[in-house]
Amino acid sequence: MGYLLGRPFRLTTPSRMKVCIFKNDRLGDFVLAIGAIRQLALRHGESNCLLLVSTYTKELAEAEFPGMPQLEIPAFGVDYTFEGLRRCLYYRRLLGAYEFEQLVCLRHQCTSFQELCLSWIRAAKTIRLQNDILTGKHNQFSAKIECCEAYPAQAPSQMCLELEAHRIIVEKSVGEAVAPGIVLPRLCRPASSGEEAILVSPFGSASIKEYPLEKLCEVLKRVQGVLKIPIWISCAESQKARADQLDADLQKSGCSQVHVLRTPLLADFIGMVARASVVLTVDTSTAHIAAAMDKRTVVILGGGLHGRFGPWWRSERQCWMTHPVDCLGCGWECKHPSPYCITHISADKLTDVTIQLHKKK
Repeated sequence: MGYLLGRPFRLTTPSRMKVCIFKNDRLGDFVLAIGAIRQLALRHGESNCLLLVSTYTKELAEAEFPGMPQLEIPAFGVDYTFEGLRRCLYYRRLLGAYEFEQLVCLRHQCTSFQELCLSWIRAAKTIRLQNDILTGKHNQFSAKIECCEAYPAQAPSQMCLELEAHRIIVEKSVGEAVAPGIVLPRLCRPASSGEEAILVSPFGSASIKEYPLEKLCEVLKRVQGVLKIPIWISCAESQKARADQLDADLQKSGCSQVHVLRTPLLADFIGMVARASVVLTVDTSTAHIAAAMDKRTVVILGGGLHGRFGPWWRSERQCWMTHPVDCLGCGWECKHPSPYCITHISADKLTDVTIQLHKKK
C-alpha cells in the first residue's frame, strides 16, 4: 500500500506550471516564509506558481497572495482509517493533475505525511534542504527527493536559521544571489497604532514555552500603572478558560480595562495586532505576525530551539528576551525543574523593556 501511495497519480495531459511552492505548515512558520514566497512570486510570476498551504494558513495565504493559485492539504496527516486512505487518494489525484518545472520546498522539517505529499508532485527539478528531523530514520517516500544541502548552522544579523534556510532555497530557485533582508517577512496590511493598548499573547503551543502567569500579572500591573493603557488578552478558543482566569487575576491585582479578545477570523486578529500600540507575547504566531508588521513587540523566547525560528527582527522595535543558560538548543528536553531560559527572565527587566519599547517611534 505504501508503494502505491508513494507514486504520483498519472494523467495523460496534466496542467503545466512553472513552480510548485510547498509550505504546508502552521501559521507562525508560514509567516516566516512570506518574504521567500513573495520573492519566488516576483521572480517566476505569481500566476505561474502553485502554493500548497494548510488549513491553518489558507486565510492568510489568500490575503497575501491573491493572484497565486493555491491548494489546501492537511498539515500533519490523516487518520489511519478507510476515510483517511480515501482522502490520501484524493490529494494524490489532486496533485497529480499538475506538472512543474520546479518543486520548491519551504518546509524544512517535513513529517512522513508531508514527504508522502512531496512524492506525489511531478517536477523536473526539486529544490529543498535535507530533512533533518527524518535523517537516520526510515522514510519510504523520500527516494525521489533531491537534497540541496544541510540546514544552515548560522544566520546573518536580523535573521534566524529558518529565514536563512528560506533565503538559500530562493537563491537556488532563481539562480542568483538573494540578499538576506529581502526574505524578511512583511505583511501587506500596513501596521497602525490606532489605539493605545498592550496586546498580550501569554499561551504557547506547549506550557513549557510560557512565562509564569503570576510573574506576568506583576509585569502587566506595573506596565499599566505607568502607561495607563488597556490590556488585551489574546488566546485560542481552547485557551479561553485560562484567559478568563488571567483576566480575573489581573483585575483582582488592581488592573483595569482588561479584555479577553474574541477574534474567530484571522483577519480580525491581525487587525487587533495592527491596532495595538505594543505587543507582549510568548513564542507563538503572534510574535511572527507582529514582527512582520514591524510592531513594537516583546517576545519571551525559550531556549529549546533557540536561533532556529527566532530571534529575528525587522527593526529595533522588536525585542526577544531569553534568560542566558548553558543548555540552549535542548530541543525542549529540559533538565531543570522549570525552563530557566523563560522562568528566570526578570519581571523587572521585562517591565522596563516593555515600557521603553512603547515609547519607540
